[in-house]
Amino acid sequence: MEVEVLRSIYGRAIYYHGSGREDKQPVSQPVLYEMKLQQSETKIVFTIPEKYPDVLLSISVTQDNQPVYTELESLLFNVAHESCGEVMIYNLIEEAKEWIKKLKLD
Repeated sequence: MEVEVLRSIYGRAIYYHGSGREDKQPVSQPVLYEMKLQQSETKIVFTIPEKYPDVLLSISVTQDNQPVYTELESLLFNVAHESCGEVMIYNLIEEAKEWIKKLKLD
């Protein structure tokens, strides 16, 4: 399962939240990847629909439970759209990390 692979790569930085067993993914079950930006906690929440990866997942970027980084959210949505039909969370996380890295360099 994709969640197990992501956990082996990111460890405690990624969380699977769901009712039920991880080997049977529930409908619209969010997978969260949390990052620290500028002394504050930023979360990217991927809400996985039942037919994922054949349909787009929902992506939300928040900081202290407020919407932030609409440019990043838009970038991730575009990458997700191009990747529809394939597992994509790893690629989305890596895109986000690269975007954040560039943001900090400017």
